[in-house]
This record gives sequence, C-alpha cells and structure tokens, in this order.
Amino acid sequence: MRVRLTARARLDLVEIGTHIAAENPARAEAFVGEIEERCRSLAETPERGKRLGGRRTSLRRLQHGSYLIVYAVRPEIVMIERVLHGARDLSALLDEFD
Repeated sequence: MRVRLTARARLDLVEIGTHIAAENPARAEAFVGEIEERCRSLAETPERGKRLGGRRTSLRRLQHGSYLIVYAVRPEIVMIERVLHGARDLSALLDEFD
C-alpha cells in the first residue's frame, strides 16, 4: 500500500517544524522526520490507527508524541489528511471531512 500526504498535511509539517525550530532547529528537523517515518509505517498496517470517535467519516488517527496523524485508508493508498497537535479542537479542524 502507498502512503501520500495532502498539501494541507505537508503544510502542517512545515508549521510544526517552524514552531519547534524557534527553540531547537536540530530537533525540529529530526522530529518532522520521525512523523514522516510514522506516516510511511502506515503502508504496512494501515488499520492500526483508531477511528475518530463520533465522526461520520472513515478517518483514523495515529499518535506520535503530542501530535495526531489524521488519515484515511482508501483502495491501495493511505492518504494523510492532516498532522495536528492533540490539544487542538479536532472537531472544528476536521469539519470539512463530514
């Protein structure tokens, strides 16, 4: 199975990296790399993420530290939709997927 990131998910990673780089540039690069690796790991076992509760979508989430990788499993592809800090209001950010 292939893994792809939407343009919005790529922007999320840039924003995460920029935020962390303000304090620790080296850690920012490493952390974003860890998230990207976690995303790629979904190619092997895409169903392992928890379904987003109460949502009418097929979105799932996989945690990495304080961040959530929000994705959908489609035929032959895992689509990473967003990468968000877990403290954010997911329902407001993910309304577009209802």
